[in-house]
Amino acid sequence: MILIEKDKAIEKTWEEPSYSDPLNVLTEVRDRLNALPTIEIVMCGECKHYTNGFCYNYVSCGNKAADWFCADGERRSENG
Repeated sequence: MILIEKDKAIEKTWEEPSYSDPLNVLTEVRDRLNALPTIEIVMCGECKHYTNGFCYNYVSCGNKAADWFCADGERRSENG
């Protein structure tokens, strides 16, 4: 999952467009949003440390929810 900051996105949508027709305005807004810095989030269910419904990387975590995440998540490779 890739996230952008909500406030920055709202700010970009309110900038004056350089076009007047709706399609070009939407395209310009989309391009502005795509240019914002992003943060990739690795959900626990996608993490290489999450197996059999438990996070095996951190004893203090004890997470059992696949739809949660942590700052240390590492995406599982395609090979396992």
